[in-house]
Amino acid sequence: MDYPTAKTTNATELKKYQWDALHDPKKLIAPWMQNEEEGEMRVISTKVDSMYLYLGTNRIKPNSYQLITTIPEMPDIRIKPFKNNSTDSTEIEVRLKIEYKRWNSVNTLVRNDSTFYPADGWHKVKLNEMWDIDFGSEMRGGKVYVYYKSEDTIKSEIFYIRGANPSEQEVRNYLTSQSYNEWFLMKIIREESGSSIVGQAMKQFNPGRNYGTAWTNTIGCPNMGYPRGFGLMQLDNFGTENGVLLVATSNQIWNWKANIDRGVQLLREDKINWAERRINGYLTTIQNWNAANPDNLVNDSIYIERGDNAGSTVLTIQEGNTDNNETFAINPNNTQRSIKHATALKYYNGGAYCTLRRKAITNKPYWTINRLNNINPPFNYVERVSSRNP
Repeated sequence: MDYPTAKTTNATELKKYQWDALHDPKKLIAPWMQNEEEGEMRVISTKVDSMYLYLGTNRIKPNSYQLITTIPEMPDIRIKPFKNNSTDSTEIEVRLKIEYKRWNSVNTLVRNDSTFYPADGWHKVKLNEMWDIDFGSEMRGGKVYVYYKSEDTIKSEIFYIRGANPSEQEVRNYLTSQSYNEWFLMKIIREESGSSIVGQAMKQFNPGRNYGTAWTNTIGCPNMGYPRGFGLMQLDNFGTENGVLLVATSNQIWNWKANIDRGVQLLREDKINWAERRINGYLTTIQNWNAANPDNLVNDSIYIERGDNAGSTVLTIQEGNTDNNETFAINPNNTQRSIKHATALKYYNGGAYCTLRRKAITNKPYWTINRLNNINPPFNYVERVSSRNP
């Protein structure tokens, strides 16, 4: 498609193209607008002197950085088309676009998000009057374009939205308020987000205040781990549906509460349920064997296939370190954890922790565990989670 240029297109044609492009949220802004962020304006408006930006009632500068709060809430962005010494009631059409791009460590583009406000067109605001932008319940961050139309031109101002990390207590309070009471949940959040130090802010976003405009600068942007995990729970892909990769939503990577909600849903509906079905199926198999072989019963001994103490048989598995650890068993007592939980934990990272196998000659079932994942080099995810502070 050929895009119009200021040198080759008359004002009427240019205005029509701009109108069509910005009324369709699915279209990219035309290349001839890209230099506007560098201060190049090809047409001077006679209706508007400037577009003022505000945070609440305080005026902010273009190219500044505004924060999603720890509540979380979007910054209270307001804009005002300004005309000096004007009492004109002319309405100016205004629209915002929030854009976010992110590449992972192997230079694969994993986020290319774009959201418009209003979603379906332009908002009209009178000269020298304020528009308090309604983001609804959405949390969005990245590069913000404020587009405004005046006569035969579309102009823009740019600023940026980044995120502030919640405190540990804010995260704990939210878990309690939502009845997210799994004993391992805070441990998973610490392990996945790298928020290991007790009392420090929890890393939904990369910490720091030295924000940068380049897409490769990630300070204040969602905390990401390979290949495309984001936020406190490192929400990655959730498989495919009709050939389409299912990934975290924009709201889930910019809203720490939504990130936890989706992570808990994934744990409860997928990982924990899968682990319970798996272990319960094994228990049924053992019950059937024991009923048929009362003189050769299967006990709760566990054979370690991979990881520390591989080749040994134990009754309990201890994971963690000297400061923080958990003990897992097939039939746990009051101080031990169920092997189902260890299996669910490893499945959150990928792979099965516990498997029931059969002996070669007798076909007798026996419990086994694989403590390592398949990452190169492999590590024990259950041990890492167990070692975190609750």
